[in-house]
Amino acid sequence: MSLRRYLFLGLTLVLIVALTSLVLKGYKQEKQQARQLIETVEEARPSRTKVVNPQDLKVLQSKMELLQKSEKGSPIASVRNEVEIYNDGSVTYTEVLLRFVYISRNSEKLKSVTHLLDQPIPPGAKLSFRDINITEVSYSAATLETTVVSAEIESSNKPRQ
Repeated sequence: MSLRRYLFLGLTLVLIVALTSLVLKGYKQEKQQARQLIETVEEARPSRTKVVNPQDLKVLQSKMELLQKSEKGSPIASVRNEVEIYNDGSVTYTEVLLRFVYISRNSEKLKSVTHLLDQPIPPGAKLSFRDINITEVSYSAATLETTVVSAEIESSNKPRQ
């Protein structure tokens, strides 16, 4: 065998040994790091889910009563609204946002106002909200359209402490 061949085989053997030792060293380090890692599990506080235009909440009845004009001769009045809402769903809703649209006798929209209800509405409940007072409504308002704009689903999971 020639010197070149011995030199080639020797260098190849050195290269194989070096690569094998690097692979084994990396494997050992990886195992060691895996033992040192500590898994941390944190529980997040449950958050509410906001529902836009919830189909479970139905406005059964809405009434308005024009109160006295704010000033003599003024076309502006305050209104007392009564709303009855039924929860047809299986979850409790909180922070229900209602939209009141006041309409004149000739079907002209006069004013649109939102009002937040702070009382929770449990599943299957029918609740009446009286004395919802809105100011600065045109005295020519004849009818009222009430819709549920949004509501938040109450979280049933309480955070652990």
